[in-house]
Amino acid sequence: MFVSFAGFALLVPTWPLLLFLVAAALSWRAWVIRVEEAHLLALYGAAYHGYAARVGRFVPWAGRLH
Repeated sequence: MFVSFAGFALLVPTWPLLLFLVAAALSWRAWVIRVEEAHLLALYGAAYHGYAARVGRFVPWAGRLH
């Protein structure tokens, strides 16, 4: 979905659309951190915590859990 919005923003580069794209990206990231990571921690526990401490959230080595 994000890639579709980004492509559309490149085709029609208006300020409202670019602001919407930034807001969508930030809200998606917040959702992943809040909901998905909590679910994975509850499901896999220490194994997921160890994995998340080694790798990044969206970019390798950036956003690791401590």
